Amino acid sequence: MNTRLLNNLIDKMKNKNYLLLSIICLFTLLASAQDNVTVNLSGKITNPNSDTLLIKDGWGEQYHLITLTKDGSFSTEFDIPSGYYRINDLHESTTVYFGKDYDISLTLDTDSFDESIRYSGIGSEANNYLAKKALIEESWGNLKYYSYYCRLEENSFLSLTDSLYNSSLQILRSQTIPDTRFTKLEYQGVKNEKSYKLNTYPGTYRLLTKDKEYIESSNFPDPFENFDISNPELITSPRYISTIISYLYYHRDTAAYRKTGDYYLYQIQSMAEKIDNEEVKKHAVHYFSRNAISSTKEIDEYYEIYKSIETDPKRLRLIEYKYLARKKTQKGEASPPFSYEGVDGKIITQEDLMGKLVYIDLWATWCGPCLREIPYFDTLQNAFKGREITFISICQNDTKKRWKQAVEVKNLKGLQLFAAGDGGQFYEDYQVTGIPRYIILDTEGKIIDSDAKRPSDKRLVAELENLLK
Repeated sequence: MNTRLLNNLIDKMKNKNYLLLSIICLFTLLASAQDNVTVNLSGKITNPNSDTLLIKDGWGEQYHLITLTKDGSFSTEFDIPSGYYRINDLHESTTVYFGKDYDISLTLDTDSFDESIRYSGIGSEANNYLAKKALIEESWGNLKYYSYYCRLEENSFLSLTDSLYNSSLQILRSQTIPDTRFTKLEYQGVKNEKSYKLNTYPGTYRLLTKDKEYIESSNFPDPFENFDISNPELITSPRYISTIISYLYYHRDTAAYRKTGDYYLYQIQSMAEKIDNEEVKKHAVHYFSRNAISSTKEIDEYYEIYKSIETDPKRLRLIEYKYLARKKTQKGEASPPFSYEGVDGKIITQEDLMGKLVYIDLWATWCGPCLREIPYFDTLQNAFKGREITFISICQNDTKKRWKQAVEVKNLKGLQLFAAGDGGQFYEDYQVTGIPRYIILDTEGKIIDSDAKRPSDKRLVAELENLLK
């Protein structure tokens, strides 16, 4: 990376009021319930988009509702677990950190939302730092995205990763932040970000470049060198919990993993056995289970392990709900029905497909992994042409215009359907938390596999052949 550019950016950070607070994704924002703090938050919103502000955690769960006066002013006091959150205006949101004894005043103008944010008061240094850091990181553009850096040759990738890591440390060190706990979390967050990149690179490089022969060089860094998986003081640090999960898989016992035969079950077993601190273990297990409970093939055993670790009633209820919903989509159960629009505008229901084996692809035009499966899906459909099997693709969380364009431009095969919005009850019943997702139904509409193999999996052809016998 250009050192002069970085220094200029950091100088700007010191001397000008460049402000941007980015929405940090789920994997970097996990608010902790370790300890509640009392926060005083006041300020004024110019040109507000609504008469309220919402404070949400990294899961999108609401913690506090703020009512604005007619002129956009507000003042509130509330107790909340110390950590990272998002303040949500109707159309935009911004990241904030709440620590002990924080008494913050916030001003912003929604007409220039990111650039206008200003904090003052106790805790302002930490939050103004987050804003300035986000602006600098935004200026890095594609450099921070895996779709760019995972295409680089190894030496170039390592050089870029070190440059961004050192730049992030320099940004943090250039600030005077009284809250030493926050600073510790941020330092760990910088390390976690580097770990993520190093861990992601090898497999993603092979995927994006189609260089299946690539193997990391002997001097490729250990992504998790000196990483502590049992430190409760780091629970709220960006990416800490997700880094624990990656660490456990990276250092997996290959024989034990193969014996388990289920990634999700192996991971929760590893967390139960290897994380020494109970608070860290609970956070990691719950974080992982929100999606894993909807994906594991060994749902009963998985759920029993979860219940033996978690003690929080609210979290237990959430996973129990997902568990019971997943039980309804186990092998042999009747599939939840669907009714979606085809390319010609005709409504297709599940009942219309009775009598044949059904292979369903849940996808979207913006989903990279979905698009990478298309050539394999085409090959799969050609291999079973004329057989008693129907191939369906259901596009969801997309626009009808993009969907129809993709169907035409990519000459998509099979029955193409469009699910408006989030897909409705069918997606909810199947607990769809990520795409692509594949489902196999028998000739009577009963579930054979609610999380089936992808078209790129060479084992799928033999499985379908066996089902068609």
